[in-house]
Amino acid sequence: MEATVAMLPQESTSAPQVSAVPRVVAIPNAHIDPVWIWDWREGLREVIATFTAAADRLDQHPDLYFAASSACYYEWVEEMDPALFARIREHVAAGRWELVGGEWVEPDCNLPAGESVCRQLLYSQRYFQRAFGTTATIGYNIDSFGHAASLPQLYRKAGLRAYIMMRPGPHEKELPASLFRWEGVDGTALPTYRIKEAYQTGLHDEEPPAGGAERRLIETRAASLLSDAISEHAPAMFFVGVGDHGGGPTQVAIDAVHRIRAQTAGDVAFGSAAGYFDRISRELAAGGTLPLVRGDLHMHAVGCYTAVAWMKRENAACEAALVAAENLAAVCEMATGVRLDVQATLRSAWTRVLFNQFHDSLGGTCTEEVCDDLRQFYGYARTQADTVLTRATQLLAMRADTAIAGTATAERNQSLNPFVAHFPVPLVVFNPLSRPVRVPLELPHPATSVTVGHDEPVPVQPIASREGTRYAHHGLVVADLPAMGHRVYWLRRDADAADAGDAGRVAGPRPDPATAGQLENDDLVVAYDRSAGVVTSITSKQTGRQWLAPEGLRPVVLPDPSDTWSHFVVRYEEPEQACSLAAAEFVEAGPVRTVVRLRYVWDASTIWMDLILYAGLPELEVKLRVDWHQRHQLLKLIVPLAVDRPVIDAGVPYGTVERAADGREEVLNHWIGVREPSGAGVLCSSDVGYAYDADGGRVRLTVLRSPRYSDHGRPWTTDDPIAQPATDQG
Repeated sequence: MEATVAMLPQESTSAPQVSAVPRVVAIPNAHIDPVWIWDWREGLREVIATFTAAADRLDQHPDLYFAASSACYYEWVEEMDPALFARIREHVAAGRWELVGGEWVEPDCNLPAGESVCRQLLYSQRYFQRAFGTTATIGYNIDSFGHAASLPQLYRKAGLRAYIMMRPGPHEKELPASLFRWEGVDGTALPTYRIKEAYQTGLHDEEPPAGGAERRLIETRAASLLSDAISEHAPAMFFVGVGDHGGGPTQVAIDAVHRIRAQTAGDVAFGSAAGYFDRISRELAAGGTLPLVRGDLHMHAVGCYTAVAWMKRENAACEAALVAAENLAAVCEMATGVRLDVQATLRSAWTRVLFNQFHDSLGGTCTEEVCDDLRQFYGYARTQADTVLTRATQLLAMRADTAIAGTATAERNQSLNPFVAHFPVPLVVFNPLSRPVRVPLELPHPATSVTVGHDEPVPVQPIASREGTRYAHHGLVVADLPAMGHRVYWLRRDADAADAGDAGRVAGPRPDPATAGQLENDDLVVAYDRSAGVVTSITSKQTGRQWLAPEGLRPVVLPDPSDTWSHFVVRYEEPEQACSLAAAEFVEAGPVRTVVRLRYVWDASTIWMDLILYAGLPELEVKLRVDWHQRHQLLKLIVPLAVDRPVIDAGVPYGTVERAADGREEVLNHWIGVREPSGAGVLCSSDVGYAYDADGGRVRLTVLRSPRYSDHGRPWTTDDPIAQPATDQG
């Protein structure tokens, strides 16, 4: 006997009239992971197979639609199977194949920088316009793990008028309804739909493929969605099709929806996401309203923001390198008249980075082998960016004034060979950012004096060269660089040091901070306990305020039994365990910086923590180096701030959002500010970890964690380090 969708009491069972507007819109789709527990080569093949099957289904069923995201996939098909691509173009033109998403892939929606979000949108929408003559209008990140509060504005500016997501689910974030108005940090709002149940109707691996199982799943889900749609007085979307490894709508699923449509008099029927939101727009225009949700849509899978830490660092490095390359290529053209034809190069590099921002990739939930592939893509992008950057800066540097008075023209190029004669060495330093910066700058020569121009001395300090062939030391200065510009620094040896004045010389001995228990510059005094390895105070010289709570700044280790995603974790609450201090040593004390190094031991792992103060910079740099050999453990840096009723100002892509200091694990997109109601506070930034929790003023920055690779908690997992390796080892 076949199961049927139960008729609701208010529905007539006699001679039903087919509904012109379904209450439940069935959306045929195929969520495709281009990488995860398979590599991108298999992902490419699954895209072609899925798109072929979808085109076949559309040919067979005139009432069918199909939605698929990710411009990357369409470019693959265009290159690999032109005949299939031509079929897709026909279906797009007919309005039955929906281009959704408007992004290169379905990315992580928290970690990428604002420029990456814009590039996801730019390259995708530009490709869709070229290839199909139209662009996506519905944002679509149905498996991403959270959604930053700045996205509505960026999506709206890219032509997206509505948004579909699924995570976090109802057990992770309570929403007033499945359909709501999501308002971003600037007030821009998008109608947004949170998928109920799942984005697919494929059977799970552990479910036996018994006869009728897929049909029963579809019937049960359709009945549930129809009941909710009637009780909530809002239409629902029903995502039909096999996903993750592709597949799309099966014939079983299509037949089941057709049968349900007949049983419900059209209350459940195939449709499109665009058609759904067209209906919502009409209702809103007629005076309807949607409940309002402001800010981040968080959190699902908080462990993703720390697992495979090198991936997060490399993503940020590539983002910065590509922006710098494009900026300086533009400056080069304006300053020299030489146009560098770099757009194709930069697009090729950017699309590798955008591909790597797929939510399972940047989220660190792929297998180790897939991560190795992604490392190659990052390497490719960095190489391309460096090629553009080098060409631009060399052309600009050739026009910088590096002439030495009194030397023949033929001799001037000798100054590029360090210290082969009596010439000082000019170093042209560029700032690709649109704002002036003051930054530490390591000079690749052992200069004993440095000037800007020929007469403005700059303090310089010898530091270790980290090589054992030519120079024992390099020089270190703090550089002031103009926006989108350059400065020339002149490096001199001892014979010329007198010309630079005393300010350019290496300073004499200073009190040993390791003995004194503190280090300071013009802005801060930092005290630490040599016996406990704890930073006990950070005091502002300007105000006299002490910003640390008594327990002090220090690293701690927590047990972490959760899986790679940290499913169902809101906060890491296992007991904190102190690391053993092995050594506290003075490393440097000079006119440019002071460095104290604390070395800790935890089980088989070693942690080095450098405390660094630079002259002229009102900040304490805490530099961590970790030799990590733990499994199922988590390293956090405790930063307990002495603040009153704090709130968190957190960086999001091209924006800032206010969050509660409620102890939840949250994503850290480069920085957070811990602020009192008066406005006073402390800024914490990180290029090591991308997550934190803040319980009041007690901030814990998550440095790294070591679950198994791609561990979803299946019963066959073991802790064999070869068969099932852990992340972030070494």
